[in-house]
Formats: sequence, structure tokens, C-alpha cells
Amino acid sequence: VVIGCAGGGSNLAGLVAPFMRDKIKGVRPDTRFVAVEPASCPSLTRGRYAYDFADTGRTCPMAKMYTLGNGFLPSPDHAGGLRYHGMSPIVSKLKHDGYMDAVAVKQTDVFAAAVEFARLETILPAPESAHAIFQAMEEARRCAETGEEKTILFGLTGTGYFDMKAYDAYNRGEMSDHVPTDEELEAAFRPNTKAVFGETVANPALSVFGSALVGLVPNCAASIVIAQLYVEGVLGSGAMLAGLLVSAGVGLLVLVRTNRHLKENIAIIVALYAMGVIWGLLANALGIVF
Repeated sequence: VVIGCAGGGSNLAGLVAPFMRDKIKGVRPDTRFVAVEPASCPSLTRGRYAYDFADTGRTCPMAKMYTLGNGFLPSPDHAGGLRYHGMSPIVSKLKHDGYMDAVAVKQTDVFAAAVEFARLETILPAPESAHAIFQAMEEARRCAETGEEKTILFGLTGTGYFDMKAYDAYNRGEMSDHVPTDEELEAAFRPNTKAVFGETVANPALSVFGSALVGLVPNCAASIVIAQLYVEGVLGSGAMLAGLLVSAGVGLLVLVRTNRHLKENIAIIVALYAMGVIWGLLANALGIVF
């Protein structure tokens, strides 16, 4: 088993890369990988696999990753590091495809493991590294209970000499745990999900139907709105495609005014809407991204 702390994923990706290659190629298929993140910033264990901005300023390109929403901020009393709202796209893909497990740990448990490790190994670990140490200890205890022999590799990525204040708070009993509620996590997503179509990640099919309806509005502004919502991460590529395919600007007004056959007009509009929805749903199903 290979264990690493997970904040943004760079340290974890570097640790698992050579071993993950062997697992994917079938050389060592039984190797297990565990990402350990803080319970107060649980992107892999409670986040959503979606496109999101990589920064809170929403200026960087969006990436598909496990995210808590770019509006998420960890609690003020969180001292264990690993504060990023998202996760490396590569690590996220490995987790999403089932190649990697993830666990979330409370910071008081992390510091307890760090203190025990320092006492036994005379190395004061960084709080980030202590997440991996905690999980390695848990794996070792299970092996002791079951009698199973297992090679346990964990990443010790830094020392904790710049975190003495956090260690002091733990030793004084002043450190507390904060695990965000579902309501707190939902609030962090709202900057990305304020469109009238509903939340894209939770119901991408519904957003396709809604975007296609907006595309029928006989005005060029509809296309601008759809494109802007896609850029902001509110709409997925399928919904964007559906809306823009259906959008005909003022063409529908011209159709209705010049063709007096009501049934023909309705049939054309329905066919246009259906075409946009079908292509949008197909884009979602195939995972097409623009």
C-alpha cells in the first residue's frame, strides 16, 4: 500500500507515479493507493468531480477535478495544512476511475500521530506529512490484528519546525476539529451554480434541456448568455452545445412572420429543439469538452 497526503495533489502524484504505472500495466495489480486529506477540507471524499476554476479569483483555466467549489475556505482553526479547494486533475482522474482510495482525517488525530511519530523516530513531521503517517499507522495496526504481512510506503514530505504554534495548541488541548456540514459545502458551490437551469454537476441532463429552451429565445443575447455561463463553469459542454445549436437569433421571428402555416412552424421549432437536446446529451455521454 502506498500512502500520501493530499492537498493539491502534486506531492501525492509524484509519490505514486512509478507504482501506479505498474498497477495500470498489470505488473503489480494488487498495490493499493490511499490519499489522505483533512476532514476540514475534504475535496476527494466529499467534493464533486467537475470542471472548476483552479483559483479563488477565477482567473485561471478551469480543470476537471474533485472540488469543493472555488468559493470554499477551510475553517479558521484548521492548522493542518492541505487547504486547497480542488485537486490535481491527474489524481482526480485516478480516484474517479477507481485506481486510488481516499480518506479524510480530523486534525487532532493527525497531530496525535505526529507526536507519537516524533517520540518514536525523533523526527518532527510537518502537519501535512502527518496525515500520511496517521494512515500508515492505521494500516500497520490492521496488519497486527489480522497477521497480514504488507509493505507500507508513506511520504514524509517535510519537517514541522515552522508549525510549532500548531503543535503547542495541540499539546495544550486548545486544538479543535471542524468537519464542514453538507450545508457549508453546498454554500461553497453556489458561486458556480447560480444559473436558473439548476446545478450543472448534479443534473447535467436537465441543464441541457434548460439551455436549449433559452436558445429558442429569438435574440442574439441568448447565445451570449449561454457562452458566458459556460465560461464561468455554470454550464457543461453538453448544455452549451445544445443552447448554441438551437439558437437562431431573430431567425425564428422571421420564420413565424413569413410562414403563416402554424403547424409547420411548430414542427420546425420542435425539430430544432430536439436536435440541440440530442447533440447536447450525446456530448455529455461521450465526455466531449471544448
